[in-house]
Amino acid sequence: MVEIVKCSLDEPASPGLLGKIAGIKRSGGTFVYPTKTLYGIGASIFSDEGITAVFQAKDRPEGMPLSVFAERKKVTEICDIPVLARPFLDSGLPITIILPAKWNVPANITQDGNLAVRIPDNPLLESIVEKVGPITGTSANKHLGEDPTNVRIAMEELGNAPSLYIDAGPCEIGLQTTIVEVTDSETKILREGAVSLEELLDLYGM
Repeated sequence: MVEIVKCSLDEPASPGLLGKIAGIKRSGGTFVYPTKTLYGIGASIFSDEGITAVFQAKDRPEGMPLSVFAERKKVTEICDIPVLARPFLDSGLPITIILPAKWNVPANITQDGNLAVRIPDNPLLESIVEKVGPITGTSANKHLGEDPTNVRIAMEELGNAPSLYIDAGPCEIGLQTTIVEVTDSETKILREGAVSLEELLDLYGM
């Protein structure tokens, strides 16, 4: 049975909600959560069952990578961080950063040895990843489906596949994240989204 819990992005998750999410993690299930950009579908990145459930819920083709939400201080446990990536990680902006993945990251969520990482953009999600560790950060919709800018759309897209929906109202931004790829020598903008080119350049004082 699907459960819906109403929350605020501006407050950490309650102990009860964190307990529910921890249980979903242990069982290899999925849950839907809000961000400022779009709603996402989450599962532990270290759970084979959870990752499979995400792919199945989204009808996402196997072999396509999944993005990940992780605590800023824990990113070094799953990725190598080039110097050029630090302004993006520290910015607090909705930016997905492509970084070299470490050996412990499952290969089926990476591409060419790289992992797409995003830092939580609100206290609610911060508290969740602090409790359960890195989670999948892909949007809560079918592959190529409607952007889930509110929980209603997410439910229409995914139905009963996730066991929990966290409802914080409409997304503040309602756009996909900006994606950048960072190496030791260069930064490439792969997709402009919630953060503009001008904002990215401002991070480097350009």
